[in-house]
Parts: sequence; structure tokens; C-alpha cells
Amino acid sequence: MREAVIVEAVRTPLGKRGGKLKDWHPTDLLAATLTELVSRAKVDPGVVEDVITGCVSQVGEQSLNIGRYAWLAVPLAAALLAFAAATRLPPGPARPAPAGGLRALVLDREVAVWAVGELFAYAAWTGMLVYAGALLIESYDASLRATGLVLGAVMLSYFPGSILFRRWVDARSRRLLVGLALAGAAGVALLGTARPAVWVTALLLAAFVFVNAGRTMAGSSFGLDAARERPVAAMGVRTAATHFGYLVGASVGGVALHVGGYPAVGLAFAALYVLAALPHVALVGLRRARVARAGA
Repeated sequence: MREAVIVEAVRTPLGKRGGKLKDWHPTDLLAATLTELVSRAKVDPGVVEDVITGCVSQVGEQSLNIGRYAWLAVPLAAALLAFAAATRLPPGPARPAPAGGLRALVLDREVAVWAVGELFAYAAWTGMLVYAGALLIESYDASLRATGLVLGAVMLSYFPGSILFRRWVDARSRRLLVGLALAGAAGVALLGTARPAVWVTALLLAAFVFVNAGRTMAGSSFGLDAARERPVAAMGVRTAATHFGYLVGASVGGVALHVGGYPAVGLAFAALYVLAALPHVALVGLRRARVARAGA
């Protein structure tokens, strides 16, 4: 598709904490919005190829792929319409599969290094987001409302991070992946061990989000470049690594919290960031050694 047009706009009612929308699961709320959007626009659901969803805080009930689950949760009527439309579509031309397929992509050293790094980085990044609210509440006896305000304000730093690092990701993606992973390690270790005041923790969280915005941009750029002519397969690998990272991060954080409290949580996530940087460092070292041996 080379041209994008707006055909309809739908939104949910405004709500507040504990209000009339409190019993709605985020997936169901988005599914209701999507259903109404399709209905108003008179678009056949069967021709929908992509549903792009933004989610500022991927925590709690909306911590997984809420866009995908919301589309799957669209009521049965829409699904039946899609099925009926699909049965009427003529068969399209067969598309040749890329040489080697997904297995060859995963066995590619560059892609494998990138996928492992994404898994560990997302484990640390999303894991810290899962426990950030509890850290504020237990460390400073903050109310739920104050905690929500702090976390909402902190997440705003994601936008300038994305804008700033975008100018460097094409030429320096590997350097950014290593440097920002190490910066994330330092930041998350400080979050767990140094908590003198709530404003200090809020600033550290904002810096943490800022750094991870850049690391996410660099990860996308590096993965697409490493996969070359197989971008869709590369994003599939990243999605798998990301979702497994959610599980690893939540699990590691829970065990660390049980063993040593929030200082242990910070150090555990710092170790995950270091593990995210090590594959890239090791691969660069191997290449330099190979070049040195060839020139000797």
C-alpha cells in the first residue's frame, strides 16, 4: 500500500480510576472499538491485513500483544463476515518463499546474536516495568493515584528517546545496542539499590525509559538489516523473543524479589542487560580476531 487514507475515527468514552470502565478488560475495550470502527466504515473485516496498536504502558492485563488479542476478540459476527468474504475471494498468485526459510534465518549468526540480545533486553526492560509500580508503593508508601501519575509522566520520556536516537540507528545500530544495554544495566541497578527520595526514583525511571526507547529503535534497525530480504520473518523472530522475554523478566524479577528485595531485582535485571550486550561484543571480537589472523 502506497497511500494511506482516514476513513473513520472511533474512540471509547473517557473514564477514571474506579469508574464505569473498571470492569472492562483492555482487550475487550479495544475489541469493542475495532468492531464499531469496522461497522461505521462499512469495511469488510475479511480484507483487513494489519491492525496497528499503540500501548504506552505494557503492564498487567495489557502486557502482551493487546492489538493481536483485541482483533481476535472481535465478536463472532465480524468473524463470520470475514469468513464469508474470504470464501468469495479468487485465489491469488503463489508467492515464492525466501531461500532457506525461517530455519536458515535463525541459523544466521547475525540474526541469532540479535535475537538473543533482544530476548535478554526485553526481559530486563519489561520486567522492570512490571515491578516499577510496586517499587514506588513499597519504598515510599505512595498511593495508587500518585504511583499512576508518576509512571504516566515517566513514560512520556519514551517519545524524545525515540526521536533522538532515530538519527543514529541506521549507521550505529550495533554500538547503540551495546552502549544502551550497558546504560540500562547501570540505570536498573541504581533503581533497585539507590532510593533516597521519590523524585530521584522518578528521574531514574524516566532516564531508564529514555534509554530503552533508543535501544528498541536500534534493535529494530539492526534486525531488519541483518535479515536483509526477509524482514517479515525477522520481525516474527523478534516477536517470539520479545514475548518470551516478558516471561523471563517477570519470572526473574519475582525470584529476585523473594530472595533479596528490590536491590536484588535491580541487579538481576542489570545482569540481563549485560547478557543482551555480550553476544554483540563477542561477535565483534571474533571478527576482529579473524581479520587479524588473516592479515598475519
